[in-house]
Amino acid sequence: MLVGHRAGSKNELCRWAIAGCTRSTRVTHAAWIVLGTVCYYFPDWAEGALAAGVLYTLGSCGFLCVDVLEFFTFDEDPWLRVNISMSATGCVLVFQVSRSALALCVRG
Repeated sequence: MLVGHRAGSKNELCRWAIAGCTRSTRVTHAAWIVLGTVCYYFPDWAEGALAAGVLYTLGSCGFLCVDVLEFFTFDEDPWLRVNISMSATGCVLVFQVSRSALALCVRG
């Protein structure tokens, strides 16, 4: 039984499992973004900007998926939902910028 939760609360157990899943997923997507930054600033690699654009795009899509999952899972606290909404908005903006940069890299 989880500490502080009612015995047999399937909904609370599901929320606890989703929270653990989103933490590990966020670490993975953050690693993609860090790796994208390393690729972008690597001085002797001509395709570094293209690799960075791909990694940033994948990372921001992953963050957006996690934010949407959290938004629909944690619905009791309105301020938490505002926070998650702002995080999702930031993910959409990063996705748009990285997608535009990626398109510029592909065009040449």
